[in-house]
Amino acid sequence: MVSPAHFQPRVASVSQRRWGHFVESFHFEERMEFNEGDIGLAGGIQILEPANLNPTNVDTIRRYGGSTSPDMPWPEEHDDDEDCRIERLEKIMSRAMKKMDKNGTRLGPSSQGSSASSGMSSQSSHDSQHE
Repeated sequence: MVSPAHFQPRVASVSQRRWGHFVESFHFEERMEFNEGDIGLAGGIQILEPANLNPTNVDTIRRYGGSTSPDMPWPEEHDDDEDCRIERLEKIMSRAMKKMDKNGTRLGPSSQGSSASSGMSSQSSHDSQHE
């Protein structure tokens, strides 16, 4: 691993003008989106990743409507009973899906499609016998 001291003489040799262009290329003054239309904070570097990389059922970003002025107070937080019920339901659904995956039973288009197609083939053979 390279120590920061290794870079110190090289950074010191960069001209102010070149360093300024380098810093400007990051656009730190622009706000970064959290989600589409959800304007976030300025001063960072946004890194996008696939949504399924770190799956989560709980959104850790608290969103509040209204002004973003620093002079405005934060809204009071309320313990929403509805949020708790939704979280419990999501946990139940997650457990049920894991059990279904373990047992190999999975409801979906493939299992429904095979029964529908087998029904059609038996129906068509039944029709051909009566012609």
